[in-house]
This record gives sequence, C-alpha cells and structure tokens, in this order.
Amino acid sequence: MEAIRALWPNVVVGVDNVNEIFQTKVIPHLVSGRSVETLVARYDKHKQALETTRSILSNIQFAIIVLIILTVEYTLYNIFPTLAIVEDEAPPYYVAVVSKDTVVLEGPDGVKTAHVDEESILVAKPITSGLRSIYGLLRSIDGKKSLFRGVFCFVASKVALFITTFFISLLLPVVVALPLASLLIAPLSTAWTHIIITQPSEKRFWRRLPPFGLTVRATALPSVILYLVTGLQNKFVPSAILAILGPAVDPRDLRVWLLQISLVLFTWAFVAVPAHAVLVRVQASMLPEEEQTIVPLDRGLTLHRVEGREYMSVLNAWRSFSRAAWARLIKLYGKAFLFCLAVGAIVAVIAVFELIFIAPLFQ
Repeated sequence: MEAIRALWPNVVVGVDNVNEIFQTKVIPHLVSGRSVETLVARYDKHKQALETTRSILSNIQFAIIVLIILTVEYTLYNIFPTLAIVEDEAPPYYVAVVSKDTVVLEGPDGVKTAHVDEESILVAKPITSGLRSIYGLLRSIDGKKSLFRGVFCFVASKVALFITTFFISLLLPVVVALPLASLLIAPLSTAWTHIIITQPSEKRFWRRLPPFGLTVRATALPSVILYLVTGLQNKFVPSAILAILGPAVDPRDLRVWLLQISLVLFTWAFVAVPAHAVLVRVQASMLPEEEQTIVPLDRGLTLHRVEGREYMSVLNAWRSFSRAAWARLIKLYGKAFLFCLAVGAIVAVIAVFELIFIAPLFQ
C-alpha cells in the first residue's frame, strides 16, 4: 500500500476519501436509526399478524371439534337409542319368501303374489337397525335440523337437573340428591322423549309438558334406578376394585385399569341401559293419542289404553321389550361407539398433520 501511495498519491488519497465518505455518510444514511426502527416495527407487525391468524384458525378449529363432539354425543347417544327403544320390532310391511320366483306381500291392503328375481328380494327390517337408516329417516323429516331435534328441551332439562341437584345436595348427599332431582324434572325429560319420537310440531317444548303428578308416578322407579346408578358409579367402582384386588394394589397396575373398564361396562350394560330403556318406554306410553310418531311405535306401548290406564307399568315396559329389540339396541350402541372412534382417529390424524406441516409456517 505504501508503494502505491508513493507512485499514485492522488489516487490513494482519492480512494481513502471515498472509503471515508462511504463509511461516514453512505452507510449511516442507508441504515439510519429510523430505518432500523422501521424494519423492527415491520417484523413485529408481521409476527403479530401471524400470531393473530394462528389464534383465529385455532379457535375456529376448536369450535368445529366441539360442534362435532356435541353433535355425535347428542345425536348418536340420545336421539338414536330413544328411537330404537320405542320402535316396533315387526314392521307394518314385510316380505315372506315362498320360492325362488314368487313372494307373498302382506300388508293392510291384503295379500298379493308377485314374481321377482331371487336377488331382488328385500326383507324389511326396523329403521333403527343401522346408523345410516336412522340418519336417512331424520334427514327426510326436516333436513339436518332433525339431528338436533329437541335440543332446547334437552339443555333445559340438564340445566334444571344441575340446579335442582345443587340445592338438594346442600341438605342431602349427592347420591340421594340426584335421583330426587330427576323426579322434579321428570316432565321435562318426558317432553323431550315425546319430541324425539314424534313428527315436528309448532308447539314450544314447555307447552308439551305432561302433568307433574302423573309423570312422577309413572317414571319414579326407573328414574331413581337410573340416576342412583349414575351417582353410585364413581364410588362403587373404586370400592369394588379395592375389594377384589386388595388395598395394597398399585393404581397404575394394568389389572386396575382393566377391572375398572370391565365394571363400568358391566354396570352400564346390565343396569344403566335397561333402566334407561324402561324409562323411555314408560315415557313413550304417555304420548297423547293424536301425536304421530316418526317410527312405527311398539304395539306394547299402547296396550294400557285398552285397560283404561294412563301409562304402562314398569313391569310391562320391561316384559314387552323383546330379546331382538335388546340385541338391536346394544348393537346400535356398539356401532355408535365405533363411529366415535373413527371420528376421533380422523381428528387425531388432522392434528398430527397440522403439527408437522402447518405449525412451522407460523413460527
């Protein structure tokens, strides 16, 4: 550099001047304090926009998942079983096969013989034999709104049950308070059953409430059994596990987990479901005669009218529910459970996909 300065001093001085000017004026001008603040502000604004977008998308997803869960829970585990419990096991029309080429059609209009192919013969089954057939029935009545029929009455009954149980539990144990509260809100739950099994009506649900005294007399026993089991289940299962495996058992033991599931399923299948079925059938027997049902009503639910009674007894509600109807109801619960597992698996796959591929875009 010294040799260059000796040969071309003016050039070197010029270069030094340019370097000094570039460092002292150009760079500070290009990257001023204001420019840095602007860049930082733009980055913060962009980051805030990404956070806002992510928050909005997360809330929308959460709302959709909650809506799906509530729809599946309400429709599959409340509406569908109620229809299955009251439907007649023998449809009003059925097909009897005589030979490979002929069938006899029996119905209200008489007996007719028709020639058909063997593959075209369809044996009539109850509508509540499958999830798809029930869904099709509800859609044909009032579109997708039928999947939420009676939801306002359902919510009102659950809120009333919670509030009533709370105040009674101030004086009595919850195990006792819950069955007593179920008796006080019996007209609401009975009105909900009537709404589910009948054609759409312009009446508000509070105008369809049956008389309080009559409803309590009719539904007292199955209601108390059902809600007593619900209240005792949380206490019965742990006590039974300790009695079977001993007090020194490790709560993390696989045997505890399996035994707990087995006891819950046992009490649900052999106590809760029968009590609920009997309760629904007694409530359905109180349906006014002018109401039209959306499924063929079990003929056993109307025999009490011939005897001059206002509702069927608990014993008749139990005896008139055939083995085929019990099997159909349990199968329906099983199909609903498998459907819920499939929905849960789909939601889990979507969540994993978002964590792997979409979440890094917002970081």
